[in-house]
Amino acid sequence: MHELTELGITEKKSRQFAAKGITSAEDLVRFLPGRYSDYSKETGLSDGQRCCIRAKALDVRYVNARVPFIKAYCAAESGAKVSAVWFNADYLISTLRAFTGKEVLICGRFTYSFDYGAWSCANPDVFTDDIRNAMRIYPVYPKIRGMSQEYLEKSMDSALHAVSFEDPLPQEILSRHGLCSLKEAYFGLHQPRSGKDIEDGTRRLSFDDMLFFALELEKRSRNASKGSQYNIRSLSVYNEVLKKFPYPLTEDQKSAVDGMIRKAQDGVRISALVQGDVGCGKSIVAFLMAAAFAGSGFQTAIMAPTQVLAKQHYAEISGLLEGTGVKAVLYEGQKMHAAERRARLQGIADGSVSIIVGTHAIIGKDVAYHDLALTIVDEEHKFGVLQKDALAGKASAGVHQITMSATPIPRSLAQTLYGGSTDIITIKSMPAGRKPVLTCATGNRNAMFSFLRKEIAAGHQAYVVCPAVEKGKREIADTETIRKLYEENLPGVSIGVLTGRNTKQETEDAIRMFTVNKTSVLVSTTVIEVGVNVPNATVIVIENAENFGLASLHQLRGRVGRGRWQGYCILFSQDTENPRLKAITGTHDGFKIAEEDLKERGTGEFIGLKQSGDDRYLSLVLSSRENEALFQSLKKDAPELIDSGECDAFLKKREEESEP
Repeated sequence: MHELTELGITEKKSRQFAAKGITSAEDLVRFLPGRYSDYSKETGLSDGQRCCIRAKALDVRYVNARVPFIKAYCAAESGAKVSAVWFNADYLISTLRAFTGKEVLICGRFTYSFDYGAWSCANPDVFTDDIRNAMRIYPVYPKIRGMSQEYLEKSMDSALHAVSFEDPLPQEILSRHGLCSLKEAYFGLHQPRSGKDIEDGTRRLSFDDMLFFALELEKRSRNASKGSQYNIRSLSVYNEVLKKFPYPLTEDQKSAVDGMIRKAQDGVRISALVQGDVGCGKSIVAFLMAAAFAGSGFQTAIMAPTQVLAKQHYAEISGLLEGTGVKAVLYEGQKMHAAERRARLQGIADGSVSIIVGTHAIIGKDVAYHDLALTIVDEEHKFGVLQKDALAGKASAGVHQITMSATPIPRSLAQTLYGGSTDIITIKSMPAGRKPVLTCATGNRNAMFSFLRKEIAAGHQAYVVCPAVEKGKREIADTETIRKLYEENLPGVSIGVLTGRNTKQETEDAIRMFTVNKTSVLVSTTVIEVGVNVPNATVIVIENAENFGLASLHQLRGRVGRGRWQGYCILFSQDTENPRLKAITGTHDGFKIAEEDLKERGTGEFIGLKQSGDDRYLSLVLSSRENEALFQSLKKDAPELIDSGECDAFLKKREEESEP
């Protein structure tokens, strides 16, 4: 491993990289571009599009306005008047003035003004007289706070030349599938000379992901025991909990629970994926199974992807267990006071605690279970294979496993991906009284605020979700700007703010204030996508809705309509004809939405997006027919590849990369 400081990166910049999980040159090389800007050829001018043109720089001026800017007046080869503008960039003035009278290359998004008969480009991506070297494909990386793309590219070049790139796959496998080497893949993705470099690099890394997934599934299938010594012997606690439900179980819920209980009573090991739409009651199925095992003297561990969701689960299951004598705890690891942490660890170790709820903290080295019989992983696609295996590894062979997902995939594909050793349990029916959330797309703010005022006046609450935390170059809604806008239009209404940058205490306070209706509107990022459950919230407004994927829009919509009142989802956008918005307003069926989501996204969408857990692999496999066929082939080859030892080095390297 090469430390970042070995690349000449300062301590300050190293801390900025570390905030993104990048602590070595090897980590940096694996930090892939989110997209590319192809400025390898001149394009001419097109309104609203990214263009690459040559022009003569005529004059460069500094304008000391309320927001200071620098403006370069240019004449394109076509004779068109063109200007390039940089905001808050005083430090560039001497550099830019040096281009006066020279031919320059200007690349970026151009707009045309009919009033002035001129073209302009705000904060161009490229403005230089070194035309020959500047005409290339530029990688665009996910933003690292405090760091420019130029600095990131320079650091990436150093990392690419420092890393050894020992290829863990045998040449025979590479040749058989027509793949480039690992070194060629990374250089092609970070410093592409052509679109083919990106295509070849993408194909190689995609292959590695699919091969790893196929091998892990084969290993998981081999390690899974068919029988279990953890048998359900008593349903007394289960029946007590069941009586507390305010409504009867749906047919799908009842079928799911009954089937799993029968297996556990007969000594057959449960390995199940419980999937279903937002709000279908998957958590209730999990809680009932936990109660059944607790009544038989065994422990259950419930792992959630976020602290918010873990606390929600703990609150619900604690209420259901009240009066049964069964104890549940929320384990938060190092976030807890030392004495409290020791006490809970002791209760888990001696068996006085039957149900343990938490995030990945519950798989920590210091957590020793007494008699762990059932592991439940919620939002399973948020966790990696190794994290799920680590939880199961806390128990003896034969531990029962239930994973839950609100990202449904068709049964046939689920069977293909998970294999015959996993039961695919689908919950489609909704709890009694649950009404579909009424959804509309609109760009009319006055009508939206008028509707919000009526709902708030009736005592209800609303979520407002933004795609960004703070204002950036792109014109998308950020939480601070939106908070001010809503305060102006909803005078007297209490408004809270919740983002991923809040401290633990700020997050708890914001959620508590909203839960007890001290704040009527909660302006948030997608941190509320899972786990915030406020039945009194009847409206969710999603700002710049066109910036969200279908799966996220559907998940967010599921935050409302959870009580006895009608729920409403307002997709606020000036692009109401957007295909995603039309799809989400046209159906509430999560399976249809998932299928549309997969159709819309191509493999290129996934390269550079650091998705965690199996979702990264599932998305990749399902993103094209070609990938699906290749994965089927790799699944067939997996037993032989493991038995022959051909992929030992590959698996070892992947596991090392997955270690925290």
